[in-house]
Amino acid sequence: MNLAHYRSIVNFHLLLLVFLFGVLQDYPNSLETLSVRQGPMDWSIEAEKFAKSDIELLIDEAITKDATYFVGISEIVVSKEDIDFLAHGPQGCQGHLLGALIKDRLVIKDSDNATNKKTLYHELGHNVWRRLSEEQKAKWPFLEPFVSEYAKVSPEEDFAESFSCAKTNLQKCKELLSKEKITFINQI
Repeated sequence: MNLAHYRSIVNFHLLLLVFLFGVLQDYPNSLETLSVRQGPMDWSIEAEKFAKSDIELLIDEAITKDATYFVGISEIVVSKEDIDFLAHGPQGCQGHLLGALIKDRLVIKDSDNATNKKTLYHELGHNVWRRLSEEQKAKWPFLEPFVSEYAKVSPEEDFAESFSCAKTNLQKCKELLSKEKITFINQI
């Protein structure tokens, strides 16, 4: 498969992805991706098939740590360009977007290694949250201290930020996590 054919397939997938999110009018035609991974559901096998850019290595590392974080994700898209246009969709959030988990697709804006790692685990935190029962979600200790200002937005964002912190410990943020939050994350 030549490069032009590969890019047309990637652009088709992105166009379909954007259409599904209802943001077709904001689609930047020049959006380039580093990779598009599609199922099978056995992500541990899938990890062996791709070139090893920094973001790919992070994804492989996460799969190796615990492939269950990826249950329910059918596609991972890594973009070289901004993905802020996704913030205007039905599930959009405000501000500069580094990642999104929309339905069964994980989209990450390729950044520096530390940001990629934090973003990947934040979005995986959303994926884990989705699979929790309502009873489990109600038990999440949504209280201070919060690991970031963004964590104060909602219990789900607090969980995603705390999950990312617990799994990466970037900038020693794990020291900010309460014992209750660490226990909850470790028990799921």
